Amino acid sequence: MNQFWKKYKWWFIIGISILIVLVIVLIVIKVRSNKASKMKEEENEDSSNDSSGGKKPKRLLFVGDSVTAILNYANNTPIKYTYPNNLKKDLEPLGYKIDVLAKGAEETKWMLKTIPDKLANNKYDRIYIYGGANDGQNDVPLEKYLSNMEKMIKLGKDSGAEVYVIAGFDNSKTIDPNKVGTTRYVPTKEEMYKRWQRWMDWQQRLPQLIKSADKVIPIIQIPKEYVPDGLHPNAKGAQMLADRIKQTL
Repeated sequence: MNQFWKKYKWWFIIGISILIVLVIVLIVIKVRSNKASKMKEEENEDSSNDSSGGKKPKRLLFVGDSVTAILNYANNTPIKYTYPNNLKKDLEPLGYKIDVLAKGAEETKWMLKTIPDKLANNKYDRIYIYGGANDGQNDVPLEKYLSNMEKMIKLGKDSGAEVYVIAGFDNSKTIDPNKVGTTRYVPTKEEMYKRWQRWMDWQQRLPQLIKSADKVIPIIQIPKEYVPDGLHPNAKGAQMLADRIKQTL
């Protein structure tokens, strides 16, 4: 046995050394392969999230109601704290063009009525639609709301733009049933809150309800203190909305 070991020990040591080197090489190849696969997956994910084929959309239109408006519908004075204003401030110096078609207290039927003229006179890469709260509060049937949305989406796509729908911030976490306003048509807080609940339900289901949009941006959470009246974000809440939109660009 000793003679056998003396005769072949160097061959044994060389064989073990080669085996160790092979194992190390295989480990390195495996690590590099995993890293390459992960990078490829990230590239594919980025590509799937950017349906513009890698080209950043520079001409943007935002359609909506009071949360999106940059002018006060009562006296046409500027509103400085809504999220499109933040986007204008952050993005227009970088070469983006941002237009807004939005008016307080309006339903999607107003948006559908006014968007054709906007599209006839302007060319956009992407359109963002954020509307429906007033439809829910005004007892518009869900089917009518969805019809208005899908028609706007089609108009936008026919113009050559991508169309994104914004679900917005979670109103179920911000609207206080004891603080909702009333009107002569809806004189009790209980009835008014029931109407707002219709929108809250739609809002949660928008990714399933909207069929033809290029993307539905899911609900985001904004702290209740950033939405003093439960419906309209203050400057900090508007910035959170703007930051979420920028993630899609």
